[in-house]
Amino acid sequence: MVATTEQKARLLDLVTNVLELTRDGKRDATEVASVLQIIKDDRRFAERLLGLTATPTVSFKRDMHKERWTLLEDVQDPDPETAFVNGLESVPFLENGERRINGEELVLRARGKLRANYGQRHAEYFLEHQEKIPHELRKYYLVFTGTVWRDRLGRRYVPYLYCDGERWGLHFSWLVSGFGSNDRLPRPRE
Repeated sequence: MVATTEQKARLLDLVTNVLELTRDGKRDATEVASVLQIIKDDRRFAERLLGLTATPTVSFKRDMHKERWTLLEDVQDPDPETAFVNGLESVPFLENGERRINGEELVLRARGKLRANYGQRHAEYFLEHQEKIPHELRKYYLVFTGTVWRDRLGRRYVPYLYCDGERWGLHFSWLVSGFGSNDRLPRPRE
């Protein structure tokens, strides 16, 4: 689809306004560049961000539909019990010199080169089998990027597990939030 003159003018106006915000110090130029790069690289970014994809039908023990959230994406394979038969490992995702990345970049990395794109069903499996989570992972937030929810305000979330010292709990993190060295992606041990 080719953009109309009016659409091009609107885009140019938005980009100009964002550039002004970075020039004035109201937005971090590196973060803006990262977001623009994600938009450029991911053809389906706007579709996913705005929730224009078909809603998968899945049931969860913690069903956010009850909170009037919309399930945008959910990885179906592999089955949690068979995927983690050899155990669980955690994968760091930050690259050289990075302290934090935004959630959309985290999702892209998890689904790409890191091969660590597991979802809420996998997180719920580990809640039921907490003894299978290695003790050394208690200091990390385990982020499950394979399931993406949208709340009533349009914000996108992914599930994560957090240990309070004794028990793990299931929570949800807003993808606009940054993810850093305290976060890990879970992956089956090979």
